[in-house]
Amino acid sequence: MENIERVTKHLRGKITARGGNPMRETLTTIQTKNGGNLHKGTDETFWRTYVFVEGAKTYDKVEDLKMVYEA
Repeated sequence: MENIERVTKHLRGKITARGGNPMRETLTTIQTKNGGNLHKGTDETFWRTYVFVEGAKTYDKVEDLKMVYEA
């Protein structure tokens, strides 16, 4: 999670500098009630949440090199 936080903070700066929309162009994490970036469940599972981006599309599998390039 620390790496995710660092990378998204770095990307936010770059996106903002070029006039982009960081809320649509990189992950935005949602903090837990105690201010952390992930929640550890009683069953030893870890949970993290991100802001939902309306109209975004996700893929389970890369279909071609163009998709890799666009990502």
